[in-house]
Amino acid sequence: MEWIEEVEENLGTIFSNKDLLRQALTHRSYIYEKNLPEIQSNEKLEFLGDTILGFIITNLIYHRFPGLSEGDLSKLRARLVNTAMLAEIARELHLGTWLLLGLGEEQSGGREKTSLLANSVEALLGAIFLDQGLEAAREFVLHLFDNRVNVEVSREVSLDFKTRLQELTAKKFGVTPSYSISHEEGPDHRKIFYAEVAVGKAVYGHGKGTSKKEAEQAAAHEALKLLE
Repeated sequence: MEWIEEVEENLGTIFSNKDLLRQALTHRSYIYEKNLPEIQSNEKLEFLGDTILGFIITNLIYHRFPGLSEGDLSKLRARLVNTAMLAEIARELHLGTWLLLGLGEEQSGGREKTSLLANSVEALLGAIFLDQGLEAAREFVLHLFDNRVNVEVSREVSLDFKTRLQELTAKKFGVTPSYSISHEEGPDHRKIFYAEVAVGKAVYGHGKGTSKKEAEQAAAHEALKLLE
């Protein structure tokens, strides 16, 4: 069970039922090769985790961006919940290192296979839900996706909060907003920027992000919520 403890330490979560964590990392090729029909693969946990992830992300963006239309919310969710994004997360968590794979799958590069890595994230989420409940699953998802939500919003033209804020302030006050970076945190390769937006002399919003643009978008979004 030593490797299970290493996984838990890497993930920052302790499982009451260690078998669930093992199952989340067990690919069907391992079961077939080892002839272990009594052991379940991660496929059912993946099915469960997929549903839970969709629910948590939908709930998150629905409440964080109340001004978005159903179409914009759908596009944002699709940019967040997809195979490429989940595989990126799996690599950050080093899940490929811990996967139980059959020799053939291992030799064909299974530990770096995008679809396999994405499935392991969903399976892990399903295992956390069964072991620790919905709130623990929600915290796990927020930890992984909170900053990604802001990044994807800043990339989406239809979610350009700065443009919307400029149009609103021009109509309401006859002026355009001004942005400033109040401070920065972290090393050069992992900077966090903090921005504020003012209309006239009054500050209406604050935001943070991994780039100045992202921080300004977050500040504009907060100002929009206040002014609208």
